[in-house]
Amino acid sequence: MRSLLGSRVQAYVDLTKPKIVFLLDFTALMAFLVATRGVNLLNLVGVLVAGTLASGGAGALNCYLDRDIDQSMARTSQRPIPKGEVSPFNALIFGLALVALGLLPRTYWMSFKTATPTPAEKISPGPGADPGAKPAPAAT
Repeated sequence: MRSLLGSRVQAYVDLTKPKIVFLLDFTALMAFLVATRGVNLLNLVGVLVAGTLASGGAGALNCYLDRDIDQSMARTSQRPIPKGEVSPFNALIFGLALVALGLLPRTYWMSFKTATPTPAEKISPGPGADPGAKPAPAAT
């Protein structure tokens, strides 16, 4: 019974593509350390928890979306969905849940200032939306 539970848990962990999650978390950690003057441990934990959950959810959603292609490729045929260890529906729900959970640390630990549009963004669809648009002004 324990090995069945362990293999089930491992299948869901594999859906998240943990190697990629680790690399993304490492990149986020380095960017956090470079961008901040003093380390606010609560914000750092929030960034890492949110990043881990969201990128893991994205990995699971990628496995769900590529499930038909994964069966025909030798490199990806051993992923949990093609092997039948996780159903496509369960992978979809798992991925969506992780992405949603990844938003919670953002809600509780981090400032919403970065999510608030500037006056220029309120009247413009954003940089790159119009090929002839002027470059966005530098952030103040």
